[in-house]
Amino acid sequence: MGKAAVGAAAAVIVVGGAAYYLGASGSKTTTVTGTGTTSASTSTNISSFSTLQQLSLLVQSEPLENAELAIDAADMASAIGVSVSPTELNFTQMAPTLTAMTAGNNITYNVVSIAHDQAGPYVPYFRSLDDLIQKYNADLSVFTPALVNQLYKRDKTTGRFGTGNHLGIPYISAPWGLQYNTKMFTDAGLVDSKGNPTLPNTWDNFVEYMTELTKPPVYGLGASYSVWWNPAWMHVSYVSTNGGHVLDPNTYEPLINDSTNVEALQFWADAVNVHKYAQPDALTTDDATLEGLFNAGSCASYIYWFTGTLPSANDPSQSNVAGYAAAAALPNGGTVPAGGWAHWMPQTETNPDASFAYMMYESTNEVAAALVSGDLSLVRTASFSDPQLVAKYPYITEVGQIAAKGYAEPSFDIQQGSQLWTIYLQGFQNVISGSQSAQAALDSVYDQWDAILGPKGAGYYGSTTSSSS
Repeated sequence: MGKAAVGAAAAVIVVGGAAYYLGASGSKTTTVTGTGTTSASTSTNISSFSTLQQLSLLVQSEPLENAELAIDAADMASAIGVSVSPTELNFTQMAPTLTAMTAGNNITYNVVSIAHDQAGPYVPYFRSLDDLIQKYNADLSVFTPALVNQLYKRDKTTGRFGTGNHLGIPYISAPWGLQYNTKMFTDAGLVDSKGNPTLPNTWDNFVEYMTELTKPPVYGLGASYSVWWNPAWMHVSYVSTNGGHVLDPNTYEPLINDSTNVEALQFWADAVNVHKYAQPDALTTDDATLEGLFNAGSCASYIYWFTGTLPSANDPSQSNVAGYAAAAALPNGGTVPAGGWAHWMPQTETNPDASFAYMMYESTNEVAAALVSGDLSLVRTASFSDPQLVAKYPYITEVGQIAAKGYAEPSFDIQQGSQLWTIYLQGFQNVISGSQSAQAALDSVYDQWDAILGPKGAGYYGSTTSSSS
């Protein structure tokens, strides 16, 4: 890992060509920028950090976060003069812990690390970073645009994107797309004139290819329909690549029961019930089982976040398909929802300069590239073309192209997001079980979403409309 330079006058962190300084105000420091050129810069006083800055961190315990904490412990104190004391919680503990603290209006940590689709309820309790970004001339244009321009620029009251304060610094990206087994495609004859695997470029092709790849007990597509986020992201991906929306992007009024959304629900239900290229127990398959199916060679593909899963599939100690797992964009070549994690600073934070320095340090390519699964967690646009990473992970270029087309889907990230999609999951499961038609299920979903988001609920838009709209 390339450490930031540390001198008597200042410590320098270089992020995509923009330098972030920790040291005496006005001191001159020569730095090497992200393009390899040198420049003389004048530092802005974040803090002298004459003593080690100790910060507390609330973080969800997952492999990427655990690897990052190991890097912090080894390198960060000497790099920027900051050390963190982490409290690691599992997924089910994170929301109750934050909810209990915000009820007392006191998040008792310097920094909170949380996924964007978990952050919505806590937006009012996070501190705006606008003053710190301006104070230190932080260049956020180096990051994948969706992570900065939409995911982390929120109105403090509503959580609406692009209308308020910049509340977080991204440090993990999670592009969403097709993970596939190149050998299975090749063996099935789904190849071009040079013998390279060909990928479906339309959703009709997708059905054709997945059906061709299905030879039970091996299926073309592994699917997980047991928790809300997987069918939700699959639904939105189908809608977005066909030019639609689940919420009006300006008013946030639900469009969930229009023709494109009904088609999307029916499409994914048909994968199990009609075309049968998804495994029959998809309704009870969870995330870990889904990854296991692919790594065992029991499905030719699945749709998921690339963070961590492709490296797992290409690790011979964890997978039977090592060397054959690759990344691809979803059909139609349109935008897909972008996932990600950020560091957030509570309003009650008393050491904002050191906390901001830590947040910026964690977003550097040097930290991300040193992660065990660091190829796919990168947040800087340029990092996806880093020659060393491309050499190690050839599919990283494709992942970067997918990430560049990502967008922030508001129905995932507003305060009510998980509530909305839990309602959808029930309708989705009703369609798969045959108890409702897709239109009837989504008409019911619309009415419930309207009650939550409309004038009788959160008030995102001002007039109630009927479910037949």
